[in-house]
Amino acid sequence: MNSDALRVIQAAPSRRDSHEMAALGVPFLAHLIDDLEEKQAEHSECIGRWYQRDLLRKGRFVVRSVWDNEPVQATQSVLLEDKTIAYGFGSALNFWLFAGSLGEGAPIQGIYLPQRAILINLGHEAWGVTEAHVRKAMSIFNSLPLDMDRISGPTPSLVTGDASFAHHIWNQLGALDRLIADEPEFTLERTNVVVMQEPLGPLAELFDDCPNWKIRYVHSSRVQQLNCRDILFVQLAGMLVTEGAKARVFKYLERTVNLPEAAVRRNPAGRFWLSIRTRNRTITNQVQFLTELANSLIDEYPGCDIVLDGHSLSEDDYRLVELGDTSNHAIAAADADVAAKVIKRLAQRNSKIYQTAGRPLSEALALARTCDFYVCHHGTVQHKIGWFTCVPGVAHANTRVTRSKPALSVAAQTEGSPPPSYLPAELIEDEASNARGSLADALKHENYTIVSVDEACRFVLSEIKATTALKA
Repeated sequence: MNSDALRVIQAAPSRRDSHEMAALGVPFLAHLIDDLEEKQAEHSECIGRWYQRDLLRKGRFVVRSVWDNEPVQATQSVLLEDKTIAYGFGSALNFWLFAGSLGEGAPIQGIYLPQRAILINLGHEAWGVTEAHVRKAMSIFNSLPLDMDRISGPTPSLVTGDASFAHHIWNQLGALDRLIADEPEFTLERTNVVVMQEPLGPLAELFDDCPNWKIRYVHSSRVQQLNCRDILFVQLAGMLVTEGAKARVFKYLERTVNLPEAAVRRNPAGRFWLSIRTRNRTITNQVQFLTELANSLIDEYPGCDIVLDGHSLSEDDYRLVELGDTSNHAIAAADADVAAKVIKRLAQRNSKIYQTAGRPLSEALALARTCDFYVCHHGTVQHKIGWFTCVPGVAHANTRVTRSKPALSVAAQTEGSPPPSYLPAELIEDEASNARGSLADALKHENYTIVSVDEACRFVLSEIKATTALKA
């Protein structure tokens, strides 16, 4: 590759210029793009991409060449720190496909032509394949020593793990659980597995029906050290939290979580889950809102319990601490400080209050199952209860998110959970964003203020009455 010149073509469907693509002079490029997009549009792709299943079940990944339209097999891969995987095809490696964007199920979204030094990005400009991905992948590949002892062909290796528990179960464990459900014989196969993080519990325990997995633990910051010649990494990925994956998590929790009996027993007066978030995309008047909402709930449902859910520590947090990463503890401490302020203001109320910030994720999930209703920030903190249980609830967000009407799409990402209601946009006022850049803009980082806390509380109470059997 010419290190001084790399042409990047943005070719997502909404930006694709057929004349520009034809002018590249790559005979069957359009055929390959059409074939990839047709396969990746199938409904089954939400529970494991076709090429990922082919690699794990058949040991190969075959497409038609952009140069002669003949079937050609992936013979090499390069794994990057952000989990993007580059696949080189044929003995000459005259084109590469890049798979990335875990939140979309790691679709094939980039084509690199080394002879022309051209990258065609089929994905989002921010989330798709970039020049940096190509340069890093090619740098790693070119530095790999030849291993003359390996003559058996490329070996598949499953890669899994994510710092976010939500992404791990949504984008990885759901697809793995469904593959096992569809093809039970896979549980008996010898499979090389690379685990980066296990926020929901040890993979070997979550999938204790797969005794022949050969598991290797590698921190995500060191994952590029795994690259070697003649290996095919595969990240089985999807976009669905399956009932089976949830059942595996709760089976693990039943064996490991040791909470007081009162905590895991439902309260007939009601138990309400209120989330805390302090980093970004959060409420500027959070303490006031949570205090007044808790008071409203206690007034309406005397004797009820309140769960103040803050940032939980993953089940493998000890590994991060051993590496000197205590960032999760800092986030949890900030959330716990908010919880302490709310609890102080509720000191005279006759209600049991549970606080999860800084506690293990397993404890929070065990509590979530015992709740009757939740009020959560849109995003990961909602997923902790909204994706893992069938508990109804209200979510809140800045106006950009709220006006996009995300309830159905949030519920569609998990099996068996109802869509949340959203706090009406007229009760929300956006704050100026303190984050800059295309990534922050794409993440909709704006904080927001609830302009009428009284009306917000009344809205929540009306939703509780409409969706639960609790007696006020």
